[in-house]
Amino acid sequence: MLTVLILLFHLVVAVNSEWPPPEPCTGYCNSHDPSVIRHTNGTYFRFSSSNKVATSESLQGPWTPQPGFVDETTADNGGAGAPDVKLIGDTYYLYFQHSMHGESKYSNISVATSPDMSTGSWKVHGNLSIPSSPNYNKIDANILVIPAKDASEKESYLLSFGSFWQNIFQIPLRNPPLQVTNAKPTHLELNVTGELPYGENPSEGAFQFMWQPKGAVKPLFYLFFSSGYCCEKGSIDKGSEYKIMVCRSERASGPFVDKEGRSCLTQNGGTLIYGTQRQSSRGTVYAPGGQGVVYDKDVDGGSVVLYYHYIANFTNVHHPGTFGWNKLDFDTTGWPEVRTLLNPAGSNPTSTGIGTGTGTGAAPTSTGESSASRLSSPIARIIKLLHTISMVRYSFYTK
Repeated sequence: MLTVLILLFHLVVAVNSEWPPPEPCTGYCNSHDPSVIRHTNGTYFRFSSSNKVATSESLQGPWTPQPGFVDETTADNGGAGAPDVKLIGDTYYLYFQHSMHGESKYSNISVATSPDMSTGSWKVHGNLSIPSSPNYNKIDANILVIPAKDASEKESYLLSFGSFWQNIFQIPLRNPPLQVTNAKPTHLELNVTGELPYGENPSEGAFQFMWQPKGAVKPLFYLFFSSGYCCEKGSIDKGSEYKIMVCRSERASGPFVDKEGRSCLTQNGGTLIYGTQRQSSRGTVYAPGGQGVVYDKDVDGGSVVLYYHYIANFTNVHHPGTFGWNKLDFDTTGWPEVRTLLNPAGSNPTSTGIGTGTGTGAAPTSTGESSASRLSSPIARIIKLLHTISMVRYSFYTK
């Protein structure tokens, strides 16, 4: 019996020493800083840095490359990167960064609109006129749409942005969201999880997500971000590479805290939810980040989805990365956890169910339980206990 327990312990530790690998991706899977949205006709669109577009009938592909979303011969559109797209009313809004001299300190964020995301349909409205500051750069845009509470109000829009420097800021947008308001930017997050020489405060790529997890009395606001160094491997210490973290608040503009209750602005807070896997079933998954979050009613009968880019097997340490995605569950306290699909077939391409990140959190199909806890027998209880021990062991190891 002792031998069995030892074997079970090592099995559980092996299983839980890494996160689930990315779900399958076929076809054109090259992507950096992806933004995924589903057209009302059911087609998935994936926009990426370097003015890249791909389409598919399902998240796993096959993905087909399409022409770029803007004309880069226009000076203000050069180097179009880190796109973020949302459907607002009956118009698609796409926010993207562009820079002069290839330096983030000369960057700006612009917006384009389209009725249907078809090639050549994007109208560029120019940059958002975010005020300049020594505390932030103007890249990595993401828009949060906050629904109106009643008929007397209009929906509102908050844009997050910033990379390294003092990390992530937020500013309100006008209605329609083509320009910023006169309000001053709000500082949302400051986190240090990497080391020099590439620069201090290595967090960026904020993604705001409004969601009401099961048991919550009202929607909560989640701030997902990438922390660490994106695409280099030679001199990056283990643990300093890109990783996906999250903070949470009851208000759209903070204050944000992590799962341990630490401030994500003043106490280096941030809960790690997905990182490097050096030996997963899909090989090495290195430095995942550039993430986004959507609700898709066709994934496991209705699920939140985390998508991102990662470096596969250390074979491509520069742009572009590889597109990855996973199911995102929420635990009993409302914190997100990356999970394996219950239905490996993924999404149903005949439906039209990606939301805009403002879902109400209707009860998901998954209960958030591990596969071990669903087993029936005394051995299942032992496995569950060993699962807990292994997670404590993993937590201690990663500190």
